[in-house]
Amino acid sequence: MSSIISAGKPIGNSCSAIGICAKCFVEVIEGMENLSKPNPIERKLLERERLSPSNRISCQAKVLGPVKITTSYW
Repeated sequence: MSSIISAGKPIGNSCSAIGICAKCFVEVIEGMENLSKPNPIERKLLERERLSPSNRISCQAKVLGPVKITTSYW
């Protein structure tokens, strides 16, 4: 089980994927049910950044099945 960011996709980040910057947030288009539930680090970042329920922090979300995502910088 790997995170979205470790899947080799070009996702921006500035904290080396340790979960403090939230720069790697993505919008989940399809497959939210195929991601792990947000862990405490991700929940804190989602709240701090006031992200919508369709957003996830890609360095923290574990991929369990097919997921389609997008970002504002692609």
